[in-house]
Amino acid sequence: MSFTNYAEMQILNNLLGNASGPWGGTVYIGVSTGDPGESGSMASEPTIGVGGYARVPVVNNGTNWPAATSPGGVGTKKNGTAVVFPEATAQWSGGTAMSWFFIADAASGGNMLASGDITNDKVIDAGDTLRFDADTLVVTLD
Repeated sequence: MSFTNYAEMQILNNLLGNASGPWGGTVYIGVSTGDPGESGSMASEPTIGVGGYARVPVVNNGTNWPAATSPGGVGTKKNGTAVVFPEATAQWSGGTAMSWFFIADAASGGNMLASGDITNDKVIDAGDTLRFDADTLVVTLD
C-alpha cells in the first residue's frame, strides 16, 4: 500500500508548517558530513558549540514551511524562508564537507525527523556563514 498524492501532502503539511502539529512550534535545522540514514543518526553532525556550530531554530509555521506540493506525484515540502547558521569561528568537522541537512525536534540531542542531501557539499571554514535560501531544503514523501 502507498499513500495517495493528496495524503502525502496532508501528512507533510501536518508535520511542517503547523505549530500545533506533532513536532510543535519550533524545529531545528542541522547539518551533517554523512547520510544520517533511516535511523536518523546524528553521528556525523559537527559538535554543537565547537567552531560556532549550532542548529538553527525555525518557527514551524506556514511562512517558513509553505503548503506541500506534489510535483511528479511526490509529496514535497520546501523551506519558505532562508535558514542562516551562525558565522563559523573555526572550521567545522575538521574540514569535512557538509553534505546533508536534517530537521530535529531539539536544539541539541533530541530526535532527527527528516534529512536530505545538500546539492553542493561545502567545507565550513572560520568566517563562513552557511545559508540555505528559500526552496533549497526539500523534504519528500512518496
